[in-house]
Amino acid sequence: MTAAMLSFFLLYAFYVRPTKTAENSAGFRLDDLKGKIGEVTVTIPARGYGEVMVLTSGGHTNQIAASVNKVEIPRGSTVIVLDIQDHILLVSMHHHPEEEGTS
Repeated sequence: MTAAMLSFFLLYAFYVRPTKTAENSAGFRLDDLKGKIGEVTVTIPARGYGEVMVLTSGGHTNQIAASVNKVEIPRGSTVIVLDIQDHILLVSMHHHPEEEGTS
């Protein structure tokens, strides 16, 4: 009986209790998305809203986005998040450095 109680105590002390206090969150703040690269999932019109998918620490998130330059950004384009206003990502087209010399 004593061995069983000791086993229970050790299991509780070294496994159950630490996992109860462990914090595992996939949450993020919108401000964390500034400077991140994303992909347009719904075309962003020049003067309107579309949708962008951005990789976060907890996975992918889709957010409403607008073009900071007031130009249409087609679906599938790569963008960079420059700012956030009223929970809307303000994005601009992102050009990969390796694409610069290929025109």
